Amino acid sequence: YPMRTLKSDAIRELIKMTTKTKHTEGPWSLDGVSDRDNTIKISEKCLCGKGHNAIAYVSPRAFYKDDQEANARLIAAAPELLAACHLVLKALEDPTAEDVEALTYSITAAINKAEGTN
Repeated sequence: YPMRTLKSDAIRELIKMTTKTKHTEGPWSLDGVSDRDNTIKISEKCLCGKGHNAIAYVSPRAFYKDDQEANARLIAAAPELLAACHLVLKALEDPTAEDVEALTYSITAAINKAEGTN
């Protein structure tokens, strides 16, 4: 996949336009590993400008060390993945070349984020 990303404001607007859910709007990001218990914090940037609000914590699992970061990346990519799904459904109603280009871009960005390649 080409490595392209959407700007944070563009993602926020995309999610607002395409979803009516009540979840915390994205983008979400990995916000470090705790020294105390090795959990990975997933957060959204606080609109108040004073740091990041926690969305979730992903704890390490015994015998599954390699999947902790992958799980955290997938959770962090959830808003973009949801927005891309909504765009696909909307574009399938009456697709245009512009829709295909926008879908390719947003889906690629969401996949790259989930897989940690952006």
